[in-house]
Amino acid sequence: MNQAPELVGVAEAAAALGVRQPVVRAWVREGRLRAVRIGRTGRCMRIVTRSIRELLDGNAACREVRAS
Repeated sequence: MNQAPELVGVAEAAAALGVRQPVVRAWVREGRLRAVRIGRTGRCMRIVTRSIRELLDGNAACREVRAS
């Protein structure tokens, strides 16, 4: 059985990443973050927490490479 991904709102994702909400929405459009659209019109979105972790881990790896 498939497990549903953990989801957070745009505000929570922005707080976790240390950016503003429009930046999170732009990153979803660019494909840097994965989101699930919900509701009949699909205007509401929830961010997949796994994509937040992957983005943070990738940024940390880039910082380590630049430091060396």
